[in-house]
Amino acid sequence: MSIKIHCLMSCLCEIVKRRGEADHRPFYFGVWDAEFDVTDDGRLAYHSERLSHQRRFDDYERLFGLRAQRWHDPGLSPERNVERLLELMEEQPEHRYLLVMLDMSRLPDRETKASMSPFPHYLMVSKTDRDDTWFVFDPDFRWEGEAKKDDVVAAILAMGEDGAGYSIDAQAVGAPSLELVDAYFRETFRPERNELTEQVRAIVARAAGAGTPEALAHLLPALKQLKVLAIRKYGYEYALMYFQDTLGYSRDRFLKWANQIEDLCQTYSTAHYLSVKIAMTGKKALVETLLESLDEADAIERGIKEEIWLQYDGWRQATLGEPAPPLRGQAEVPA
Repeated sequence: MSIKIHCLMSCLCEIVKRRGEADHRPFYFGVWDAEFDVTDDGRLAYHSERLSHQRRFDDYERLFGLRAQRWHDPGLSPERNVERLLELMEEQPEHRYLLVMLDMSRLPDRETKASMSPFPHYLMVSKTDRDDTWFVFDPDFRWEGEAKKDDVVAAILAMGEDGAGYSIDAQAVGAPSLELVDAYFRETFRPERNELTEQVRAIVARAAGAGTPEALAHLLPALKQLKVLAIRKYGYEYALMYFQDTLGYSRDRFLKWANQIEDLCQTYSTAHYLSVKIAMTGKKALVETLLESLDEADAIERGIKEEIWLQYDGWRQATLGEPAPPLRGQAEVPA
């Protein structure tokens, strides 16, 4: 089962799946609360110069022994960085994967989440036997195939100074120990808050507090990327699948919680729809309905986190022979 959640993580996990026997699913622990930005003018952003992927790469190396090397140099021009990519492709061994960020809205006939433009997105590229054609591998959208080199290069250059790229040599993929998986889960699990919902609520409250047509209209750009960020909540399914493989729970139990995850994402979609309606019509009376949808999202997610913790506790007892330890400052988590 493959779920598109986070383009960089999809690329990294696909390398693990293709090059070794390690279970990639623990790498998704915590992606449901993955970092995002609120810009200076109050907009949600899944991509920002203030965000760094270094922690993800550090975790990747820790779990699987694979190190990401940055080939993209922010001190160089976009054109020079494309030249660096071309040089790497010329000498690319079979075990090396080249990741590049591009604006996928510039690629012909390719969809983007929420029809966004620009759409910063990581995928992997390699040469073919034709100079004008590249092989493109996009695990997040579950697509691979040939594309015109000029189209891909144009999409890379469209990122301007915000581009990025990494190479990963995957000659040997390690498998994390159960103890490491255990520690990693506890490090990434944050049951005490649902930050995405909190930030959306704060953005809506600011707009409603100002009450002006301009402030309400700002909800349109402010929450434009909400649905893209909400997709990360599907990462809960990877945790459920991982723990249930050990616990032997029924498929019905998995589907029950998968439906809750779907309801959570749908609630964010409802909130986004209402924000657009408020922005377009100026109907402040709809703010209460929007806030109620966020309260619902918060309640659903807390229930999901309680179930994840319950299954983690069972998994820990089954594999390590010990119940889950209490988390610092998180006594409200079910034991």
